[in-house]
Amino acid sequence: MLLLSKAELARQFGDWAVGYPPGQEAGALGYEPTNPFEWFPFIEADVRLDKWEEARTQIITAYSQSKQTRDRLAFCKFWQSIAPHDPTDVSTELGCASPS
Repeated sequence: MLLLSKAELARQFGDWAVGYPPGQEAGALGYEPTNPFEWFPFIEADVRLDKWEEARTQIITAYSQSKQTRDRLAFCKFWQSIAPHDPTDVSTELGCASPS
């Protein structure tokens, strides 16, 4: 939980370099969020630091953990807001509609 708090605080301040190490540490410790939305600060840090493959892996994992349609729509909107020029084409992989 402390790692999530650190990442979320770094996200609020736009300090992506600070937000990224907690995500690496969380993964190394086998951290699995209880809520798929807990991935958001780590995914956003990866995108902001041009770590596209890591962001892609994390959002696909988190998306697959979400069971409800509205949650999946939230993942699409989140991804499209942080990665409008997505070089990995995650939006297509997730089945997101094109932003209007």
